[in-house]
Amino acid sequence: MRLHQVRVLGPGGLSMPHTVEVNAEGAHDRDATGLVLSPGWMDLHAHLRDPGFPQKETLLSGATSAAVGGFTHVLAMANTDPVTDSPQRLQSLVARTEALPIRISFVGAVTVALEGQVLTDPAALKAAGAVALSDDGRHTMTGVVLRRALAVAAEATIPLHGGFPARFVIFRDWMGGTPIAVIVGKPDFAQPVPVRLHSACLTGDVFGSRRCDCGDQLRLALARLQDLGGGVYRFRVELSGGGFYSYTVLVGDRIAGHGTVYSIPR
Repeated sequence: MRLHQVRVLGPGGLSMPHTVEVNAEGAHDRDATGLVLSPGWMDLHAHLRDPGFPQKETLLSGATSAAVGGFTHVLAMANTDPVTDSPQRLQSLVARTEALPIRISFVGAVTVALEGQVLTDPAALKAAGAVALSDDGRHTMTGVVLRRALAVAAEATIPLHGGFPARFVIFRDWMGGTPIAVIVGKPDFAQPVPVRLHSACLTGDVFGSRRCDCGDQLRLALARLQDLGGGVYRFRVELSGGGFYSYTVLVGDRIAGHGTVYSIPR
């Protein structure tokens, strides 16, 4: 199918109107004057109300509306009835999305029934298909439960560019920043642990963006930590001030109480 006089949204912005060939077998050519062709949009926070509130929304009606609006991937929140707080409920929802016109992913609840008292099983929810955890605007969670929830979330395995096994630990430091420690491999915290300090763009380096010029340096360090049996990679992300000492203390004191064996700041 050909779209005539359509403007295309790409990395450089909107193109001038022109004709575009679209892979849509059996569809007729169309005059797309005044229309924009773009990649599918993604909604990171949607309330599909299913199960529990079919008079408001269902998975099918929500997915159909999203498709009409140009959204090809939607994340459904956990405030359903019953709440999406168990692997079994999540698996049931995932199975129902197979015939929908767009991709639907699900956010699992942080606490049972969104009541802020008992934590759900984040590992089981992730294994069942949850892409995130949230109590969706509920503010009844105590500080103790919140700290426990964040501690559990920090243990989640994150795939790194290059295939290195790792998990993230994210802190809120005294400056109000959010420094990140990436634990590579399985270091023995009963022994001194190698640590590298790295001040750079997390999204560019860890996830392989080509916009940054220090990704090769990071990958070499990750490989070295892997060869050593594991270690800690400390990121300073979009945070100014504090100095070398605060970063060393952060890693040394908060990662199992061990100091830096070697560090190579940029």
